[in-house]
Amino acid sequence: MGPLAMISLLALLAAALSPRPILLILLTSLLLVAAWGILILKICKVQAGKLTSVIFPDGKVRLQSNRRDTIGGVLVGQQWSTHRLAVLRISTDGVSRNLLILAAQQKGAGDFRRLNMWLRQDLFS
Repeated sequence: MGPLAMISLLALLAAALSPRPILLILLTSLLLVAAWGILILKICKVQAGKLTSVIFPDGKVRLQSNRRDTIGGVLVGQQWSTHRLAVLRISTDGVSRNLLILAAQQKGAGDFRRLNMWLRQDLFS
């Protein structure tokens, strides 16, 4: 069990033993869920107006910004998608990052549908 899990359990135990356990358990749980959301949604931030993602059939990924490579890596197989967004987990130099792709920001709906289909069928692994 990791240190963060131990701290979370201790915080919940302290909240349960407090004079107002229900209120503090709800508040502690809310804070833990918010912290968990921040940890899993570390999004790659690129300072560019136009970002193009190129995903190759072997799982390699290249993010291009104004015709120069910004990030190059490989998909690690923990992608997920819905009809409005896709989250790609990319490993670059031993560091895993999440890339959020929104359907509304794509030029063509067909490209996003194709990406969505590839992710759901796990064609990159």
